[in-house]
Amino acid sequence: MKKRVYLLLVVLLAVFALPVHAKSIEGFYANDNVNISDAINTTSFVAGNSVDITSKIDGMAFVAGNTVNVGSDQDHLFVAGNLVTINNANTKDLFVAGSKITISNSTVRDLYAAAAEVYINSNIDRNAFIGGDTVNINSKIGGDVRVSSDNLIIGKDAEITGKLIYPEDAKIDIAEGVSIGKTETYKSPEVEVSNKTIVEVVIAGILDFVRTVCSMIVLGLLLLLVNKKLFADIDSLDKSFETAAKKCGLGFAILFLTPIVSLITLFTVVGVPVGIIGMIFYGILFYLSAIPTAFFVGRWVFGDKLGNDYLLLIVSILILYVINRVPVIGGITTFLSLCIGLGIYGSLIYNYMTKKEETKKTSEKKSK
Repeated sequence: MKKRVYLLLVVLLAVFALPVHAKSIEGFYANDNVNISDAINTTSFVAGNSVDITSKIDGMAFVAGNTVNVGSDQDHLFVAGNLVTINNANTKDLFVAGSKITISNSTVRDLYAAAAEVYINSNIDRNAFIGGDTVNINSKIGGDVRVSSDNLIIGKDAEITGKLIYPEDAKIDIAEGVSIGKTETYKSPEVEVSNKTIVEVVIAGILDFVRTVCSMIVLGLLLLLVNKKLFADIDSLDKSFETAAKKCGLGFAILFLTPIVSLITLFTVVGVPVGIIGMIFYGILFYLSAIPTAFFVGRWVFGDKLGNDYLLLIVSILILYVINRVPVIGGITTFLSLCIGLGIYGSLIYNYMTKKEETKKTSEKKSK
């Protein structure tokens, strides 16, 4: 039974992970730097550190990266990144999330955007839904604009045909002479104040931390006990910053693309079971991603100094979760450990499938 479950996991993850490596397959692109200038005749998935797309995509486009520049035509555009620039693009619906988003000189029907900073310098044919610390609108919008922001700036070139809806406590700056159909405010949800004392909150936090760490250590030790080959394969990986960065990039692609692929398969009759099971295993690996990350980084830092793999895993998981609790830094390390862990799983499965295929070809040659 265990072998069947493991094989099913391998097959499912291979379906989602292999496209990241298969740069020659039209519609799937992943690398440190991705530059697409030739027309694509299918829905496309693109991931990389730096992504630049200027060609037409005949379908939907799903894009993820650190720095993302999109200036292409497609049916619907989904983008996630740190610095995102949409310039000279043409799409029906634009879904975009990042740290800083700039949209200019584009044709967009409906906009859904969320970032720390959002700059809209492109006309929106219908409605716009925008969330961010600072939102700057300096273009024509044909429908309603709903904003969730602390700072809202409406520039002199802006024109809103429908309603402008924003929080009543937001700081708003509207240029003189701007045409707005109607303004409407809403009250931001109030944060519930806990009646617990500081001591109770601290104790609850410590207990939650201990419970989380203990459960992950137990799961890690069980995984090491039943599948030592997995950790031997992790040990075989090159211990360098470059390797960690590549695994992190691959993990980010898996993190972003797997739910999308699973969702798409749910719309096909044959693919419904695959989509459901894929999301289940994706959730499991999402939860267990800290284990390979801790073991990989622990071996990188400690080498063989701790004596055995079990002690190394315990110490590494404990240190990782302590760092994850540090304000600001903890959020970054949590995200990086998630991406590295998923990347390690993905690369090991890819290597497994590649070796299996090579073994099969060798056997066929010998039989002939």
